[in-house]
Amino acid sequence: MAFLIILYDKTQESLVRRHLFFLLLLIIPLAARTEILIIVPIFNRPDLISLQQACLKKFLKDDYRVILFSDANTPEMQMKNAEEAKKADVECIQVPQNVHNIDPYCDRAPSSFRHGEVLQYAFDNYGLHHDDIVVFFDSDVFLIREFSIREYLGDHDLNAFGQMMFVHFSVMNMPKLEDKETLCFRAKMVDNGTKFIDAGEGTIPYIKAHEKLKIRQMDITWGLLDLNVDVKANIRKNQLLDKGYGANEIELIKSIYDGIARETAVNPRNKDAIFYDGTIGFHEVNVLLDYKHGTSYNPNFGPVKGHEMQRTKDLIVKDFLNKLLAN
Repeated sequence: MAFLIILYDKTQESLVRRHLFFLLLLIIPLAARTEILIIVPIFNRPDLISLQQACLKKFLKDDYRVILFSDANTPEMQMKNAEEAKKADVECIQVPQNVHNIDPYCDRAPSSFRHGEVLQYAFDNYGLHHDDIVVFFDSDVFLIREFSIREYLGDHDLNAFGQMMFVHFSVMNMPKLEDKETLCFRAKMVDNGTKFIDAGEGTIPYIKAHEKLKIRQMDITWGLLDLNVDVKANIRKNQLLDKGYGANEIELIKSIYDGIARETAVNPRNKDAIFYDGTIGFHEVNVLLDYKHGTSYNPNFGPVKGHEMQRTKDLIVKDFLNKLLAN
């Protein structure tokens, strides 16, 4: 009422209008401003937290908020995750452990079950009612080029690989999604335990049931074999340049291949396991670097499968990221 009285006071009308104008300039952007919510599940790799957050800070062009969901199952690892999150100045929430061990078949694929259960907990309690874009970002995925999630998603509702949301990097425009409470990210066994549905595969029925969804299809290189380059020809640079990779990424790929070759020569019987844990991936060509299988290696305790390629990969990837951040 005070404003109304002043507005009709001719002697102060111009001054008041000017003040109201500048007040609106301040209020309107604040009211309209939203931020992307990035959900990061983490289990036993606190050493990757600062690297991932530094990459986001350096390359992500959008306003965003990160919440780490620590699924550590020991007090020691809970403390390490929390300490590293504090150093990186990022929020960290301990996942209640009663979300696990519900499915009677969970011991058949414990990593996948834990992964999906954490994502479901985070989505249901923090992502579901967020009024902007929500992103799942695995703890061992790193942004390595300037990138805007808003520009990437555009007018699409979500991104997917075919008809499945790829939970290592899932982008959802929450205000546009219908029946979003039915989205299921959990892993499960079906058909009396004979068929495994991995974390993220449970989104296939949702996508099929919503035919009008505008889907941004993903470009995924799930391991270096997907690059289809001539390894025997010393990874011809022109093959990778044609695919859009830069000199630093090509050098990283070559170093990983060389490490795999050395370890395979020493342990030829472990070739499949070495390549499985020793490889890396890229998503959206070369925007995102996927460390792959990060939870299977703890730098404090060494490789769990008895070969050194995991340790070699860890050193190579961290060196690449640290040099990238230093530029």
